[in-house]
Amino acid sequence: MAHAWLVDPKRRTLEAYALDGGEWQLLAEASGNDTIAVAPFDALRLDLSNLWS
Repeated sequence: MAHAWLVDPKRRTLEAYALDGGEWQLLAEASGNDTIAVAPFDALRLDLSNLWS
């Protein structure tokens, strides 16, 4: 697994990580109604508000 997304519906947050040289690197943090595009799905824009509905 090269990517991991941590979603916390209670806090309404998303953290995206990538494995780089054996260490997890934070790629992005988003919350609330943010819209993000982050690897490995960076061709798609994700509206976080859809996750909390």
